[in-house]
Amino acid sequence: VTGQTSVKLQKAGQSDISGTAVTVVSPTQITCTFDLTGAATGTWNVVVTVNGAESAATLTNGFTVTAPGPTVTIPTPIPTKPRASTIPPQFKPAQMSVRYLSVSPQQTYAGQPVTITTNVVNTGDEAGNYNVALKINGQVEQTKMVSVGPQGTQPVKFTVTKAEPGTYTVNISDQRGSFTVTNVAGKPSTGIAAGLLLAVAMAVIVMLVGLLIIIARKRFQSY
Repeated sequence: VTGQTSVKLQKAGQSDISGTAVTVVSPTQITCTFDLTGAATGTWNVVVTVNGAESAATLTNGFTVTAPGPTVTIPTPIPTKPRASTIPPQFKPAQMSVRYLSVSPQQTYAGQPVTITTNVVNTGDEAGNYNVALKINGQVEQTKMVSVGPQGTQPVKFTVTKAEPGTYTVNISDQRGSFTVTNVAGKPSTGIAAGLLLAVAMAVIVMLVGLLIIIARKRFQSY
């Protein structure tokens, strides 16, 4: 095949369909493209024209147009929620600690009560027990066993009295404090009593000296 080549489809009662992008591959093979939009179904004749000569070659019923297949719509997949974790939550065991320390009053008289307050805190997810030990000057004075629920706080109160004057240190776990005990209320200390006695004695001596001076002057004036 040499020269200007064209290819078209013919069918009785239908308009011709011309091919595009015609390429002569070999003396027996030609490739081209047809736009079949609106084309009637059935067989069509393939007509090859070279240099304008009609019906240079005709392939009767050489091309078949079939009805388009049904349109298949692929649904968009619905996203699925991730499955909830089947791993059970981990619970922390009871974790007890002592927080906060209050000593009231911090100064008192011998034999008077002193209140010591603290809090036992449980930061775990299970209830637990804790033995609270109150130490005075490093020695265990009192103990109390308390129960605290999960994530809970339990206040604990101690009451102590001391007869001896002095300063006492208070320890509950790592919490520290102190209080001071003085003599019994209304009873002056030995130093204060001695000072008062000395002042009274000096006052008596001054009064006696003054009285002697007055008596001596009167006797001197009588002579």
